[in-house]
Amino acid sequence: MPKTATTREPGSRSPTEIDVFVGERIRAIRADRHLSMQEVASALGLSHQQLQKYEVGTNRLSAGMLYQVAAYFEVSVASLFPDAPKDAAAEALRAKRKLDAIRRILLEAV
Repeated sequence: MPKTATTREPGSRSPTEIDVFVGERIRAIRADRHLSMQEVASALGLSHQQLQKYEVGTNRLSAGMLYQVAAYFEVSVASLFPDAPKDAAAEALRAKRKLDAIRRILLEAV
């Protein structure tokens, strides 16, 4: 099988181009929200060194960690990958959460 952005040499544990892209996307979201590496790492139960390794692509994120990161930033997991509508997905999730909060307030008022 030819090597692509999603495949590695057999036995290789090195990150793929997609792994690097995901790390860059996480760094961009963190920077856009003016959060320090330490703030995000602490919230995720990581050291800032481990978060840095994820962000630069030295280490790959597990499926569970991808889910935790997406939940922390309130974005979809898909928005962390190439060709995903990043801003639209994040905005839709934030809008849904706001709507849910408004519904709860209105139901409490009745």
